[in-house]
Amino acid sequence: METYLDEIDEEIMVLVADGGLDAHNARELGEKLESLVEAGIRDVIVDCSKLTFISSAGIGTLLKINHGLKNRGGRVHLAGPSGAVVQVLKIARIDRILGVHDDVGRAKHELRRLG
Repeated sequence: METYLDEIDEEIMVLVADGGLDAHNARELGEKLESLVEAGIRDVIVDCSKLTFISSAGIGTLLKINHGLKNRGGRVHLAGPSGAVVQVLKIARIDRILGVHDDVGRAKHELRRLG
């Protein structure tokens, strides 16, 4: 999987995940996100529109980051998951813990609405 920073809008960071999120690359993603959280990012939107699969290790990393953000009043939001990825999120009930949105624009709108 490749991740890259798409934008930072005030305290919201959009990170694009391209490929698959599994045990081999979840640690790298976690380290990237943790350093950004420590730098003051409050909310993270992971653009999942290019994500082809996600493993339990990937889900664990997202939940760990979400926990760290929650302590600062923030949260991880997922945007645009589809296919097998959205099915895994629903089966694991992750959609009840993390914000899951149709696209990045809707995720930003919800974050701004929540203030």
